[in-house]
Amino acid sequence: MYKASNAAPELTLAPFTNSGEISPATHVATREILEVEADGGSLALQRSLMEKVADIETMSWSDKMTVFRAAEVINIIHAGQKRSDGDKTHTAHAYRIVHKMLSLGVTDRDMLVAALLHDTVEDRPEVLITVLSDGEVSSHGMSEQAIRQEAFAQIGQEYGDEASGLVAELTNPIRDEVRFPGDEGKLLEYGIHLRGLLATGSPAVLIKILDQWDNYVLNWRTQKPERQLRSYQKYLGFTGDFIQAIGRVTRLNAALRQSLILEFQAGRRRAIDCIEAHEMLSVEQLVGARVLQRV
Repeated sequence: MYKASNAAPELTLAPFTNSGEISPATHVATREILEVEADGGSLALQRSLMEKVADIETMSWSDKMTVFRAAEVINIIHAGQKRSDGDKTHTAHAYRIVHKMLSLGVTDRDMLVAALLHDTVEDRPEVLITVLSDGEVSSHGMSEQAIRQEAFAQIGQEYGDEASGLVAELTNPIRDEVRFPGDEGKLLEYGIHLRGLLATGSPAVLIKILDQWDNYVLNWRTQKPERQLRSYQKYLGFTGDFIQAIGRVTRLNAALRQSLILEFQAGRRRAIDCIEAHEMLSVEQLVGARVLQRV
C-alpha cells in the first residue's frame, strides 16, 4: 500500500550530469518519477499516479475518484498539445508534479486536482469549458477574461470551489502589452505575478514551487538546447525567491524542505554553467547569481 511519508529523503550533493541521464544528485523520488516515464512515457506516469492515489489510506474513495476524473480530463484538454521543452505530451508535466507532491506527503484532494489542472485555463480554457459542461456552454463571442471566468466556474462545479480557487491563483494573468511591452515587459509582468503569489502563504505556493521544479530544476531533460538556454535565462533570477518560499512551506517538515532546496540549488548551478558556456552573462551578473547560491 502507498503511504505518504515525511521521512528524511535520500540525497546526494553531486551536481547534475550533462549527459541527459538521470543524475545521482536527483532526489530519490525524482529519480523514480523519471524512471517510470522513461519506461512508458506519459501513460505510464498516469497509470503509476492512479495506483498511488488508489493506495492512499487516508483518502476517501469519493475523493480518489475526483482525482482520477481530473487525471483523465487533462488528457482531453491537452490532447495534441506539446511542450516546447521536448515533452511529447503536455500531460506528463502535470503528472510529474503530482507524483512529486505525493512523494512529499501531500495527499489533499484539492491540491492534487489543482496541480493536474493548473495549466488548463491558461492554455485551453475553451476546450475546458466544452469538456466540463458536456458541450452545454459555448465560449463563442466571449471576451478572453469572460472565457477564463467561465472556465474557473466550470472547475468549481466539477471539482469544488477550493480547487477552482487554487487554479485561479496559479493561472498567469492575461498579457498586458500596453503596460508591459516586449520580452522584458513580459518577464516583468511574470515576476510581479509570481512574487505576489509566493508571498501569499496560500497552498497554491507549493504547487507553483513544484511547477517551477519541473520547468527549471528538471530543465536539463529538454532535447532542445536553445529552449534549455532560454528557460535558464528566464528563471535563474527567481531561484532565490523559490528557495525562500520553500522555507516557508509549513506543511513540509524540515528534511523535505531541505530536499527541495538542494534540488533548486543544483538546478541553479546547472543554469549558471549553461549560460556561462554560452557567454550570455556578464561578470557582474555571474557574481550576483553565485552570491544567490548562499540563500
